[in-house]
Amino acid sequence: MRDISLDALTFDHLRAMKDNSVAEGRHLDYKLELPGVRDDDKKEFLADICSFANAGGGDLVFGIEEAKDETGKNAGTIAQLRGLPGFNVDETQRRLEAIIRDGLDPRLPSLRFRTIDGGSDGPFLVVRVGRSFVTPHMVKFQNLSRFYSRNGQSKFQLDVREIRAAFLEADQGLQRARSFRLDRIARILADDTPVRTGNGPRWALHVVPVRHAWNADVALVSDAQMQRGFRPMRANSWSLRHNLDGLVSVSGSKDARESHTYSILFRDGAVEGVDAGLLEWNGEERVIPSVAIEEYVQKYADLYVRLLRRLGVDAPLAIGLSFLNALDFKMGVSSDTMWFRDKPLGFDRRELLMPEVIVETDSVNYSQLRGAFDVMWQAAGWPGSLNFGEDGAWMPQR
Repeated sequence: MRDISLDALTFDHLRAMKDNSVAEGRHLDYKLELPGVRDDDKKEFLADICSFANAGGGDLVFGIEEAKDETGKNAGTIAQLRGLPGFNVDETQRRLEAIIRDGLDPRLPSLRFRTIDGGSDGPFLVVRVGRSFVTPHMVKFQNLSRFYSRNGQSKFQLDVREIRAAFLEADQGLQRARSFRLDRIARILADDTPVRTGNGPRWALHVVPVRHAWNADVALVSDAQMQRGFRPMRANSWSLRHNLDGLVSVSGSKDARESHTYSILFRDGAVEGVDAGLLEWNGEERVIPSVAIEEYVQKYADLYVRLLRRLGVDAPLAIGLSFLNALDFKMGVSSDTMWFRDKPLGFDRRELLMPEVIVETDSVNYSQLRGAFDVMWQAAGWPGSLNFGEDGAWMPQR
């Protein structure tokens, strides 16, 4: 069920799950009623959410009456699609979000709700827990401190050995992604890349799987239409060629050894994009057009994340923005003019690597990237990005 986009879920999917006797499992759990207001109800709900978060994510579907086995116990399949009587969407979502927010540590990076009409007694509620990169999560409710995961149709409490292994796996996954990025930055600086972009100022974007089980040979896909969609950053036309790394997309001829921009889809599920045309000199000033850089980072991070997810590369994905040979570059207040408010000094070092942004979703929006954008502006002497309003929405300074 979690392979279906949450926004695309309909009553027809639930009916098909009933007709096909789809059973509960590691990533799916049926509930007839919403959690009540008693402490025991909240603890049970938190344990369910925690177990999904620590087991790769999953869906809780409320409003499902389960079939019974010969002993009268729930069999894990759907008997009736009842729905939730007297269901108030906004009130319920606020209540459940508050329980999860206050009862899990660390907080979940990905949690979504969807209401589906069509039940005999009312609508259904699907709570989707995304795969988390900050595992393991712990239930912290009153005096309770417990770690849970899932195995088959049931949840279980982690023992000390399993907790230790979960912490180690999470740390190693992020470190692998960071090490890959650092190695690639060193190669770009040494001009040890399939397409040379020169020694001038450049910016690079990396999208790297965090999980250790990367899919092999994703760059050797045969879908020509998908390959045409894999393009280098800021390129009007591009060509594709295979190499030892995987699939190279370069502006211009496919035989080009030099270009202002290229991208690589690596065999093991990572993407690298490098562009040498956006960072500019304006007389004596070195300028990063602030609106344009944020637009391009969002555009191509979203493009590459969508590409990897279509190829079956599992989330979470680490997005890394870097600037190379960028000493003294300043943030231009708009993409059209090179006007500086208060004229901060600009970048105080040649190479700058923004902290990785971890995404669990199938797409990337501006709010997810804001942390990296704020650090970019701070590195140039500003308190944060000027392109976000007080409500957190992206509002570019044109």
